Amino acid sequence: MNTHTIIPSKEYSIGEIVKHKLFPWATHIATVRKTVKADMQSKNELSTRIEGSGHTTRYHIKGSNIKKYVAKYGHILVRNK
Repeated sequence: MNTHTIIPSKEYSIGEIVKHKLFPWATHIATVRKTVKADMQSKNELSTRIEGSGHTTRYHIKGSNIKKYVAKYGHILVRNK
């Protein structure tokens, strides 16, 4: 399932999350973006750092936060896919 080891201190972009399959339920950038936006509006557990605005928006998420998020919600989101 997870083909890449998550480095806790590294910041990952949405493209890297899809490329390395860090979110097992997400196969497209749009899916990861929706997940990140939903998290930001609710509990903000991913603690996403945002650069830019509009079309040039870049999201950066720390590896340690990705690990915690997938451990907590991954099994639910994969099952509902």
